[in-house]
Amino acid sequence: MLYTKPSDEKVITNNNSRLILKHLYYAYKDKPVLEDISFEVFTGSLSVIAGNNGCGKSTLLSVLSGAQKALNTSLIHEKNGSSPVAGYVPQEDPLLPELSVKENLLLRFKGKSSEFKKALELPSVKKMDIEELLNKKPSVLSGGMKKRVSIACALINDPQLLILDEPSASLDLSFKNQLRSFIKEFTEGNGTVIMSSHDPDDFRSADNLFLLKDKMLSPTDYDTLMKEFSS
Repeated sequence: MLYTKPSDEKVITNNNSRLILKHLYYAYKDKPVLEDISFEVFTGSLSVIAGNNGCGKSTLLSVLSGAQKALNTSLIHEKNGSSPVAGYVPQEDPLLPELSVKENLLLRFKGKSSEFKKALELPSVKKMDIEELLNKKPSVLSGGMKKRVSIACALINDPQLLILDEPSASLDLSFKNQLRSFIKEFTEGNGTVIMSSHDPDDFRSADNLFLLKDKMLSPTDYDTLMKEFSS
């Protein structure tokens, strides 16, 4: 079930362990949505899940993040059997409009209130460049600003795993490039990213590519994906 780029494109060292998911099934109102989903990815990698609209990508990412529950399975580290600390950015805007940016961050922060200021200084959070937005409400923010705040909310607990649902959708080219640069830095620091996308540029930058089709997830490659979506 493990797919990685050839070794001349991606170097996997002994310091990289694996995240493993086995036999995930998910149904909604007794209707199967995901069937026997299993995969393994190395830490420090970018995995991109592709598939047609409505195929279950958002559901899968929600389950992987823990936002929705599936019976008897979860994503675990191979070394200790624990679930990684995960940050999750859903496709829809997750920010509460009646709260300020700072209050939205505090709502998601799991540490002590006295530690919140230190969390804002995390390098990953700082890269989202939200300092001047903290006292603003989401309603006055642009789409790109809202996305930066949403990602900061996912990073505020210093996660090992970042789960992003169509993160570059409806964003301008400049911010898409900034986001890809951030993801590259995050994985180079041994963080792991699992995301959904329809963007060929995301397919090119991925270490692992998966296709979700007919409720099943399978490893794939760039050429196969392009043929899939051009047919």
